[in-house]
Amino acid sequence: MSEEVSRRGFLSEGAGLGALAAGLLLGERQAAAAGEAQVVALSFSEHKDLAKVGGSAQATLPDKAKTEIIVAHPETDRFVCCQGRCTHANGVLAYDAKLKKFVCPDHGSRFELDGAVANGPAKKPLRSFDADQAVVVRGDKT
Repeated sequence: MSEEVSRRGFLSEGAGLGALAAGLLLGERQAAAAGEAQVVALSFSEHKDLAKVGGSAQATLPDKAKTEIIVAHPETDRFVCCQGRCTHANGVLAYDAKLKKFVCPDHGSRFELDGAVANGPAKKPLRSFDADQAVVVRGDKT
C-alpha cells in the first residue's frame, strides 16, 4: 500500500473514519451504560503524527481511572497501544520509531510493542490494549 494517498482517497478515507468515529462514540456511551469495555477513537485530523508510519499519539481512555495510553504506528496498516506511563516511576512514555519501542526518558526503560520490558530499570511490563487499523483502543470494563 502506498504511503501517498490521493486527495479523493484521503477524503473518502476521512469520511469513513469520521463515520466510524461517530459510531464509536455512540458505542462508547452505550458500552459505558452496559458496563462493557470502553473505546476511544483517535482521528488523524486531531493526531496528524499518528497517520504516518513511525508516528504516535497519546490519549486517555474514557474509563473510571482515566487511563493514559500511547498509540504507535510502527508499520503500514499496524497500530499498537500500551499504557502511557512507565511501570518504574510513572514517567510519560514516548515512542521511538527507529527502535520500534516505547521509551521512558526519565530513567531509560524501554518496552517492546507488546509491552514487554526490553531493558530496565522497569521490571513490570506495560499493560497493552487492542488497537485495530481504525485506531480503536479497547480498555477494561468499568
